[in-house]
Amino acid sequence: MMEGDQKNIDVSKSTLLPGKSEIEKGQKLISDHVLDMVSQISLDGIFLYVSPSHEKVLGFKPALLRGTCAYDLVHPDDLEATLATVRAAIEDRTPLKFEYRSRHGEGHYIWTEANANPLFADDGCLVGAILVTRDITQRKEAETALWQMRHDLEQKVRERTEGIRRRQLELENKNRELEELNTTLKILLNQREKDKRDMADNVLANVRGLILPYIDKMKCRRLDDGLLACLSTIETSLAQIVSPFSRQLTSRYTHLTPREIQIAHLVKEGRNSKEIAGLLDLSLPTIEFHRHNLRKKLGIDQQKLNLRAYLMSID
Repeated sequence: MMEGDQKNIDVSKSTLLPGKSEIEKGQKLISDHVLDMVSQISLDGIFLYVSPSHEKVLGFKPALLRGTCAYDLVHPDDLEATLATVRAAIEDRTPLKFEYRSRHGEGHYIWTEANANPLFADDGCLVGAILVTRDITQRKEAETALWQMRHDLEQKVRERTEGIRRRQLELENKNRELEELNTTLKILLNQREKDKRDMADNVLANVRGLILPYIDKMKCRRLDDGLLACLSTIETSLAQIVSPFSRQLTSRYTHLTPREIQIAHLVKEGRNSKEIAGLLDLSLPTIEFHRHNLRKKLGIDQQKLNLRAYLMSID
């Protein structure tokens, strides 16, 4: 019984293990139907075996490729880099993965990715490699489209950023121009106000110095009522003309009396106390008294300031 059992076991083993021909058939079946291109090449790149999938992918019948150089299918622009990569792998005796463009039977090129596994003889010498190559054209196109999309997006961002920067510079320039214009307008307005004050002061000085003294002298003479009325009208009109300084001084120092304001006018015009006394028909001590009051009310009685200079500094 034990012998029978042993016989049965041996028979079952023989039926489970395929023979060499069956293994070869299985390998051929796999290589015939796999989508990746499988090939065996020598050290110098000659095709020794080419799977049928080469015809599906590259459009070349395997029989036409056997015996030819695999490097003849590499795009000229990729050949130098491919050879350098292969040489480094041969020197290191290591597996290799690399990408390159392969020539199709119709003349165009497709992107492929190859995995090369070195083949060694029984004595350990490197004799060639097994290549498993696949079409990665769609992946490359997707990568290119993604790169282009990213490039376009970055370009738009750069353009947008540049546009914002230009706009910001334009706004800064406009703000600067507006500030400069505003400064210029302020200067012009200040100059205009100064010119107005200077004109008023000049008119005031000329009227007070060149006209009013003669009117005062004429009033001291015997004149008929008509001439006196004319002189009064002239004096009133002149007073209206020279009123800007009077209004400024009165608004700033409301505690000054009309006589003190009148004397302040004459002091600002450069009149001394004797001249003012003659013009106003007052005594010299009276004028000095009013000048002292002016200094006190203006707050400069304890300071060594010239009264005329101070009055001229009043805007």
